[in-house]
Amino acid sequence: MPAYLLAQNALIAGCAARGVPIVRVLHVDGPKTKDNPFALESGRVVPLEGLAGFTPAAAFTKGRHSALVGTGLDIWLTQHGIGRLIISGIRTEQCCETTTIWTNFSESSPDAKSSATACLWSTGRCSPALA
Repeated sequence: MPAYLLAQNALIAGCAARGVPIVRVLHVDGPKTKDNPFALESGRVVPLEGLAGFTPAAAFTKGRHSALVGTGLDIWLTQHGIGRLIISGIRTEQCCETTTIWTNFSESSPDAKSSATACLWSTGRCSPALA
């Protein structure tokens, strides 16, 4: 995990230094109750501990693997004239790959940043604190 955080934080710093908008997307799923760790109501759907702090240009929640399905992110990108994406994060084999694939159905071009992606498993499921 330290290598992932170093790479992810370097990517954040590099984008911020160049004025590249950084968007935050968090995964939510299941019932909206405090006992569901994938619900905002639980207080556990938060950025990964150790991730560099930044003020996102926009923030979205998603209930599917792709950040471009049903979130409004695609509309936000179009409204801001953004056609090239740097995709990074956790759940590489699901969320990052699926979002990258979905860019092929939009007018965006993806750059998947493999050094700033990671998959972490806790009892067979991605840890909700990392969602």
